[in-house]
Amino acid sequence: AFLLIIGTMNECRPIKTQLELNSPTIQLFCPDGQYNTMATIVFSTPEQAVRNLFHSEIGKSL
Repeated sequence: AFLLIIGTMNECRPIKTQLELNSPTIQLFCPDGQYNTMATIVFSTPEQAVRNLFHSEIGKSL
C-alpha cells in the first residue's frame, strides 16, 4: 500500500544538475534520465534526505 501511495504521488524530474548527478536519486516509476522526488526522500538515509531538501536549486523544490 505504501508503494501505491508513492506511485500515485509520482513526480518525475529530469536529472540535470551536477548535484543531482552526484546525489543518490531513485528512479521509481520514472523513465530513464528522470528521478522520483517522493521516493528519493522516503528511501534515502536521513542525511541524504535533508541534503536533497535543502541543497536544491533556488526557487525549486525537490
